Amino acid sequence: MIRKSVLTSKVTLNRSYRASNSSTYAGNNVLGILREDFGMWERRAPLSPAQVKQLLDTNKGVEVLVQPCTRRIFSNYEYEKAGAKISEDLNKASFLIGVKSPKANTLIANKSYMFFSHTIKAQSYSLPLLDTILEKNIRLYDYETITKDGRDDTPRTVAFGGYAGRAGMIDGLQGLGLRLLAEGYSTPFLHLPTTYMHQNWAQSQDAVRKMGELITTTGLPESLTPLVVAFTGRGNVTKGAREVFDLLPHEYVTVAELPTLAADVKSGKRSANKVYGVVAEMQDIAELKPEHQTGKAFDREDFFHNPSKYQGKFHKAVLPYITMLANGIYWETRFPRVLTKAHLVHLRSPAGGNNRNLRMVADISCDYAGSVEFLERFTSIEDPYFTFNPEAHAANAIGKESKKEEITSEIDGTGVLVLGVDNLPSELPRDASEHFGAALLPLIPPVLKSNGAADMSDLPAELRRACLFSGGKYQPKWSYIARLREQAEHHAQMAKHASGIPLVTTTIELVGHLFDTGLINQVLDLLESHASDSATGKLADFTVANCDVRPNNSSGAQFSRVRLELKAKDEAALKEVLGLIQAAVDKTPKAEGTLEVTQKMQSITVTAPRRVLLFGSGRVAKPLMKLLDTLGDVEVVIATEDEAQAADLMTAMGKVSSSGNNKASFVKYRFPDDNNLLPQLIGKSDVVVSLLPATMHVPIAEEAIQQAKHMVTASYVSPQMAQLDQRAKQAGVVVLNEVGLDPGIDHLLIMKSIDDIHERGGTVKELVSLCGGLPDPVAADNPLRYKMSWSPKGVLSAAGNSARYLAHGQTIEVPGDQLLLSTMPCNRIPTLRLEVIPNRDSLSYKELYNVPQVHSICRGTLRYEGWANAMHGLKSVGLFDKTEIADMSLSDTHAFLQRAFPNGQVTEAGLRKLMASKGVRDLDGAMEAIKWLGLAEPLEHKAKPSKQPVAAIDALCKLLEERLQYKEGEKDMVAMFHTVTGDFPDGTTEAHTSRLLAFGTPGGDSAMSETVGYTTAAGAELVLERLKVSKAATPAAEAPLNGVIIPTHKSVYLPIMKRIQDFGINWTEDIVVTKRK
Repeated sequence: MIRKSVLTSKVTLNRSYRASNSSTYAGNNVLGILREDFGMWERRAPLSPAQVKQLLDTNKGVEVLVQPCTRRIFSNYEYEKAGAKISEDLNKASFLIGVKSPKANTLIANKSYMFFSHTIKAQSYSLPLLDTILEKNIRLYDYETITKDGRDDTPRTVAFGGYAGRAGMIDGLQGLGLRLLAEGYSTPFLHLPTTYMHQNWAQSQDAVRKMGELITTTGLPESLTPLVVAFTGRGNVTKGAREVFDLLPHEYVTVAELPTLAADVKSGKRSANKVYGVVAEMQDIAELKPEHQTGKAFDREDFFHNPSKYQGKFHKAVLPYITMLANGIYWETRFPRVLTKAHLVHLRSPAGGNNRNLRMVADISCDYAGSVEFLERFTSIEDPYFTFNPEAHAANAIGKESKKEEITSEIDGTGVLVLGVDNLPSELPRDASEHFGAALLPLIPPVLKSNGAADMSDLPAELRRACLFSGGKYQPKWSYIARLREQAEHHAQMAKHASGIPLVTTTIELVGHLFDTGLINQVLDLLESHASDSATGKLADFTVANCDVRPNNSSGAQFSRVRLELKAKDEAALKEVLGLIQAAVDKTPKAEGTLEVTQKMQSITVTAPRRVLLFGSGRVAKPLMKLLDTLGDVEVVIATEDEAQAADLMTAMGKVSSSGNNKASFVKYRFPDDNNLLPQLIGKSDVVVSLLPATMHVPIAEEAIQQAKHMVTASYVSPQMAQLDQRAKQAGVVVLNEVGLDPGIDHLLIMKSIDDIHERGGTVKELVSLCGGLPDPVAADNPLRYKMSWSPKGVLSAAGNSARYLAHGQTIEVPGDQLLLSTMPCNRIPTLRLEVIPNRDSLSYKELYNVPQVHSICRGTLRYEGWANAMHGLKSVGLFDKTEIADMSLSDTHAFLQRAFPNGQVTEAGLRKLMASKGVRDLDGAMEAIKWLGLAEPLEHKAKPSKQPVAAIDALCKLLEERLQYKEGEKDMVAMFHTVTGDFPDGTTEAHTSRLLAFGTPGGDSAMSETVGYTTAAGAELVLERLKVSKAATPAAEAPLNGVIIPTHKSVYLPIMKRIQDFGINWTEDIVVTKRK
């Protein structure tokens, strides 16, 4: 039997101090305005400087503190001039306001806050913030829940109005101009700048009017007329879009007039020097399915209550006649879509007349894969468009050809241009802020002067309704949030333990005023009372699959929708519960509720996909994806800014997981610009894998720990990462690092030998660990004897690290500027002429490997002989310099070389003299490398300076990446060697030696990417199974392995060693026993 656990939020368990320290939230007349940290484009403010001045002028004794911000649309100086004080510290304020939610760790305890929290649907990505709000005893008012007179049936009053529609329409018209230009048409739309380029809405309007004047005077290409824009929706979004459209020379037509409009323009009955608009009402978007048609007129109320009886109509009535769609409609999954992929495929096919009229879709509502099905990528203000290719979709659906890209970034690609920006009001930050602040301003003084009482009796009804949390508790009206959260946590627990259990399941939808009337609480109570651990036990489980809490809008109260999945042992139990739910609906008439069974009862076996969030899409990621593909229940979300790389990675995985979902998907992410997405992305994952540079791991790890999600990286544990250890342990989280090649496989092989020696009573006396990524000997055909299979920046940066090792009890220190001069010949792999460069701090491994009595320990990097000399030559002439210089070109490394000489003249004699003064030993070899790289002579044509300042090391990286490429048919190689020597009480000494040689596949994966990628993936697989490790002191007892760790525990390294051998990574191991003298 599946038992439903008694769930208590962890927040409730950690509030023991609150009872005695509850704040009264009394106002002290000090307001704090928060800095917005939500992405580079968030420039809005809750109050403008003029509104701050108005607040101060009309409320004696009030003080306003503003956190400094250089990105905000209003300058710090403007706020100071208005009478505010600029202060980083807002502790003095009793009431703090912002637009977007601040970072959880910046919240100040026992304060009143107001911002958009995105918690009313118990969204998973907002739960860490919600926890902090409760833990810190914060009273939170949410803009989303402020309604006129504080009533449930009245519209919201504090919102950004039609600014999304205004910005979306302007950007959509500009996109239309770009799309038409790609087709060979020059139109006035090209002269309309993107919205954010205008200082304010007035300037935007002027630009639209001027564009309209061009349409009037010069007209539009004949083959494009009539140019028709369709609008969907009745709310502020669509109203804002139509405000822009109405500035153009225009005429609105009805849907019924569309079929004859082209003939009217051609005949001169209507003008070609204007644009035409059509507003698609709900009866133009949907119609009854044939089996439900009665001949009666469209019934809007019936449509909203019984949407399953309806099908789409827009593609027949409107789509064939329009050039652009401005979509502002409110949509739920139960409704027919406005526009689907199939609609466009048919429109552009011979059956649809090969119609190519539609060029632009501005999806201002921006519901992911929503009313516009192919909005499967959110775009950004700086990169607002993508192209959807219906023909590629049709080909992929047939599946006879290799998969084609359906969505591309090219404006001139085949298909329809799409706008999908989800923060459009940020493009008009000044006007949007002023509009928003005007509605907010009257609500601020009551909070500043409030006595802070729990009943909020001295606050207006708007604020009493809008308070979500106070006194460390959910306010009664919003207590359902806790219920939804606990039910989601319960579902997560059930998913872990219910795999393989046969059940009967159905899906239902409740629609109506569910939350205002308390109907949802009644239903959840009913379901919990019939859960399997209750007396009746009719249900095995239930899940809130989707909760669409619709805040009131400008039209008033909106229906909310909750989709529930019910599971039971048999149909009879399910039917009985459904009858009880219907009875609850019938007894709550104010809810205007309906209950619909959206999925018939069917037998299932419960499975739960395991979700991996992968940051990075470079060379290493392909092998990682290949291993994860062997796990049938794993789904991967690839977070990267390189969509092409992500698309290539997705080909490494099957299309569908065992749960029926896509096994791999892509989300656009750029560090650190998109770090505001981390809570949402990480909240939906089970394990986070970061293949980004090591400097980028910590913010991701912090969010993972905050949400109790495990994490895996191939990088060294940095000091900043190490500081997260205690937090990870407290959260019960594993942050597994150093599971690549080096570090990674070296730990596995070394610890296997060390543990073997220790378990048999031996003492480790010597440890040597050597590794290098190299070209295959045949491919090492240049003076550097090296080629790039990973980041050149990583190679050059590592060449400047300081090093420390132990030799026969003596500590050897190597400064970073001497590292390339400290090489030693290496004959550990006799068939190769190699040299060793000391690698970082070897002494730290005495503790990590638990070998305190070792007298010699050295970790080193392997290279072919002569590499370090050539690299030191490049370094000695200034090409490793990280100082960024303006007006330099990334493509002209010679120009940086010139800076090493007072007169800028580069001669061979001068180079040799300079290199000799810096200790370069083989001047001929170093000079050969410089000449081979083309650095001895200036470029034939002067390179154009880069837009941003450039450092010499970056120019050298670019040059090395270009020159040190593997040629067709060449491959790379990984060489690894370890010796662990142990003394035993019987007088014997054992030398444990392991050697690994791995070769890449020409045209395929490199040895470096395979040894790193498969090892990282094996670590991720292990964490997915939830690591367990035996305590050293009590081998029989098992405890969870938590914290920031590396693979030095037997229960970690042994499974990883076994797993990577499944993918062809092998090594040899030898033990030589001698008798000590």
